[in-house]
Amino acid sequence: MFSYADRTTERLKGNFVALSMHKFCSNVVEKILHNASIGKVRDIINEIVEDPNVLELFEDCYGNFVIQKALTTTAKVNLSLNYLKKNPLSASYIYF
Repeated sequence: MFSYADRTTERLKGNFVALSMHKFCSNVVEKILHNASIGKVRDIINEIVEDPNVLELFEDCYGNFVIQKALTTTAKVNLSLNYLKKNPLSASYIYF
């Protein structure tokens, strides 16, 4: 079952960098990063990182917050995955 964040991610695909530099849309992108599934978060971050204008986000007053949220989200996901990979009961289910 898809969450609202996953459905919204599909509709906004290809526009995350531009949306991240808008006052109100940047809040939406941050909420999506917080609430979307791991796969969708990866898709968003890949889209942002591969965009030729990604450096503008670091300097933008709203985009900077999106970058910070992306970094904290990936750090939490990586910590969770590392824990699951070390746990013998769940290690066989982790493929990436």
